[in-house]
Order: sequence, then structure tokens, then C-alpha cells
Amino acid sequence: MTGTSLVTLLSDRLEDNAHTRYTTSQKVNALNQAQDFLVATLPVDKLRLLETTYSASNQSGGYVDVSGLNILRDHIVSVQNATTLEYGTVIPHDKKDVTSSYISPCYLLGTNLYYPVAWDNPTIGLVIVYLTLPTDIANTASVLPLEDTHYNIISDMAESILWNTDNKPERAKYAEQRALAQIQTI
Repeated sequence: MTGTSLVTLLSDRLEDNAHTRYTTSQKVNALNQAQDFLVATLPVDKLRLLETTYSASNQSGGYVDVSGLNILRDHIVSVQNATTLEYGTVIPHDKKDVTSSYISPCYLLGTNLYYPVAWDNPTIGLVIVYLTLPTDIANTASVLPLEDTHYNIISDMAESILWNTDNKPERAKYAEQRALAQIQTI
């Protein structure tokens, strides 16, 4: 689905195709708020379309600076040694003290991704797969990187946001309940 079609869907639900009650800008803003809510609410395994890959060269010291990446909820999906094709075991940073019990442990701490000492060689590359923050929805023909089931939730939540701004709490509550019910089924 594109941003334009999502704005049209929301306009239909609001019975405002002429954009007289709400501007296109207000609708896009509500859609982005709804998308942020959805991404914050869903478990990471339901956001696989937000996966992206980053190739990095190892730096000496046992870590790679990933501060330039927009990593969603600090979620690293996988880390692979590009030379040996060996995967690291991604562990929560609070378990780093027991890394000896893991094969090739990798963990994110702050803006650094730590990797196994055996991989500490500047000639070894790493392939890091992580969840990225979604781009803002815009009123364009660009295809959005979410699953089809997510669009109805986003439009329902955006509808709720806009009905609240128009002081129509009954309609807002109904739209919010539809969105929350759909989230429960995912």
C-alpha cells in the first residue's frame, strides 16, 4: 500500500474525501502517530518487513560502532562473519557476563555491537541484520514497508486520533477498539 492510498482510506473512514474537516497534513500526521504506536506495540517477530542489512568491517577492539543505524528497540536479528559464514549468537547485553556459555556471542551495548574475540581481525567483514525504524508515511506513491494487516490497524488508530481532536469521543473509541482488537489477533 502507498501513502496516498492510506490517506484515501483514512479520508473514506472519516467521510472527508474533500479534506474539509481535516487537512491532508493532519491525516498524514495521524497516520504517522498510529504507525509509531503499532511499531511500539507489536512484538519484533511481527515486524520482519522492517529488517535491513548492514555490512561492516571489523574494527580492532572487538566491537563495531552502530550509532548511525536506526535500530528498532535495540533488536539485532543476526550477526554473521562474512568470511567464514559463521553466525554469532545474539544475546541480551545483560547476559554478556556469561558469554563463555555461548558459541560466538554477540551483544549490543550502547552504540557498540560486540562480537567474538576470534572475529577480531580487520580483514573479516560482518553482516548485521537488524530491525530498522519505519520511514514516515507521506502522501506519495511510495510503497510502505509493512504487512497488509498493519494498514487497517494504522488507519483505525489514525481515525481514532482525528476523531478525538474533533471532540467525537464515541467515534474515536470505536475506531480505537477496532485497532486494538486487530492487534490482539496478530
